[in-house]
Amino acid sequence: MGNCTGICGKDMVAQTIEDKKQKLDIEEQQHVEIALAIEDMPQDDAQQQAQPKEENLDEQKQEQHQDDKQKQESYQDKVKQVESIEASVTPIKDSQNNQQPVPDEQKEYEPVTLETGATYAGQWRGKMRWGWGKQVWPDGSVYEGYWQNDKACGKGKLIHADGDIYEGEWLNDKANGEGKYIHNNGAKYVGFWKDDKQHGNGKETWPDGAHYEGQYEEGKKHGKGKLVFADGSMYEGQFDNNDIHGYGVYVWADNRKYQGEWKRNKMHGRGTTTWPDGRSYEGDYEDDKKHGQGTFVWSDGRKYIGEWKKGKQHGKGIFVKPGGEQREGEWIDGRRQRWLDEAAGEGHNANN
Repeated sequence: MGNCTGICGKDMVAQTIEDKKQKLDIEEQQHVEIALAIEDMPQDDAQQQAQPKEENLDEQKQEQHQDDKQKQESYQDKVKQVESIEASVTPIKDSQNNQQPVPDEQKEYEPVTLETGATYAGQWRGKMRWGWGKQVWPDGSVYEGYWQNDKACGKGKLIHADGDIYEGEWLNDKANGEGKYIHNNGAKYVGFWKDDKQHGNGKETWPDGAHYEGQYEEGKKHGKGKLVFADGSMYEGQFDNNDIHGYGVYVWADNRKYQGEWKRNKMHGRGTTTWPDGRSYEGDYEDDKKHGQGTFVWSDGRKYIGEWKKGKQHGKGIFVKPGGEQREGEWIDGRRQRWLDEAAGEGHNANN
């Protein structure tokens, strides 16, 4: 089965009022047309039509007057009846600001078995489910709420056979608009929907404590959002098709922090990582590893500026001592091979 937008149209009570008004207008118009027809008759014909015996003239006038008076009172009574119906309707509004009548949920409706085997008890318009109603499917699924054009439309609640529950707005038998979905495992989503898929802003929570709040598109995390994992790690930034992708900040449970570019859930591009003990790296990443040009700073002030490959120093680089003294050397697979200004020396590495 989905937000009842303006497509849902008028509700049944409003349509009933409109039909009664149109009927009264037709009756009044017919009454006026008869009077105009008499006025337009040729004078001779009018005289022939008005040739009652003199002794019955006063009696006929009195009867005509009484008849006109009764018609006028009847018409006024019908107008008051329509106004009374209008006054009795207490509108409610959905998130799209569309008015709907308060359903008579206490009223008992005769259940009807449909061709699908489902049973429906509620309001109808002709042969279409229209208004408030409750439908039960053979598998035990139950929908209770508004219908229009034989489809769920407006506010309603669907309980799936497996225990999942959606409660919110519907359009054309699908979740559309604001709504809440609770899975039988305890996971929950509250936010906007489009054609049965999460779409727009929303918040999702899982039983293990993880939660996401941000943008969705076609049922997937897409756009800006914040994802908190069960272990306390947190990512805030851009998502694409459910993946961490674009620019964002990731903080691990041990307080290590990366701020920079991502590609399909991996650090990829330019970024900066800092460690709780004071170490830091700023430079290029590829597939979650330092790769390209970058600067690594140790907590004691030492620094390496140079080339990296697959997370290790590799190629030429400059080593800076805490006092500021610099030396240029060559590294392979994370270990210094030689100083370029003189031979030998003990290597330093800066692995992940």
